[in-house]
Amino acid sequence: MTIQWGYHFLTGIKTIDRQHEGLVALVNNLHKVAAGNPLPAEVDDAFHKLTDYATEHFALEEQLMAEAGIAEDDLTAHQRAHTSFVGELTDLWRTRDEDAKATTEHLLEFLTTWIYRHILITDHAMARDYYQKKGLTPPPSLLLSSGAVRLPGE
Repeated sequence: MTIQWGYHFLTGIKTIDRQHEGLVALVNNLHKVAAGNPLPAEVDDAFHKLTDYATEHFALEEQLMAEAGIAEDDLTAHQRAHTSFVGELTDLWRTRDEDAKATTEHLLEFLTTWIYRHILITDHAMARDYYQKKGLTPPPSLLLSSGAVRLPGE
């Protein structure tokens, strides 16, 4: 299942949002490559682009959190989530030789679920803290994800 990028993912922090959209595009590309009859090198390339980009993105996110003065406990928890993601991703990738198709399917399921949960829950919470520390009003997408605002019919 590919990920449909949309308003609901936005944190309002432009660099983070651009990178999140890039991560989603890379996950979707891995879905596309895996759906065909890919050569191992194509899957390897898509995977490595994704992990390199994720690592770069995580460093930026953590830097912004530190600069904004996010509580040390929250920053540490966020860093642990990033480290855990990279570790699990790497572990899954190492098992691909045992059953490449099953491993790739499991990897894609893991990536898709993680992207949704991490951006919509963890990163939205981080962004709300970021805006609070900066004395700024968060965008509506963050108010919706916090439960502070309800859409009609909810």
